[in-house]
Amino acid sequence: MLWRLLHTKDRRYESTFAGHISLELPVMAIISIIIGIYGFSAALGSGSIIGWICGILGSGGFIYLLVSSIRSCKPIRLSFEYFRVIIFFFFVILGINIGLEIGMVYHLSYGFRIIAVIAGFALGYVAGIGGGLWVQYLGWIASLLDILAITAIAGVVLFDILLLTIAR
Repeated sequence: MLWRLLHTKDRRYESTFAGHISLELPVMAIISIIIGIYGFSAALGSGSIIGWICGILGSGGFIYLLVSSIRSCKPIRLSFEYFRVIIFFFFVILGINIGLEIGMVYHLSYGFRIIAVIAGFALGYVAGIGGGLWVQYLGWIASLLDILAITAIAGVVLFDILLLTIAR
């Protein structure tokens, strides 16, 4: 892989927009999610028939987009060339967070807290490799997961900072 990155003259020209998706698909997915959530909350809250219709149409639209995204990647083989680094870091930071929380909840000594964090890091590392590879099968939905993973990473880091400052 390093050889291909360093010797780019061996490859043919590829547009910088070759791996991107059109804007309509993520917008339709987000609109479907919002309509589904709004519809089901209205339907369950007050029994609205329009809420049920919106909820079913919104979730049906999102399921259709998810299935079509997965089907579009059916012939693709997993490779580290399209590895999702953000998903990998999400799992690593989540593993560290779980190890830290286990150490804090069970009031472990500092040595055992470090061991729990290292164990969480190791499990997150292994899960991150699997997640970074297997999320390739989701197609363009993986781009939306990248955005959610960045947001979740920021939230987990802020939660860890808060947890460490309160526990002092």
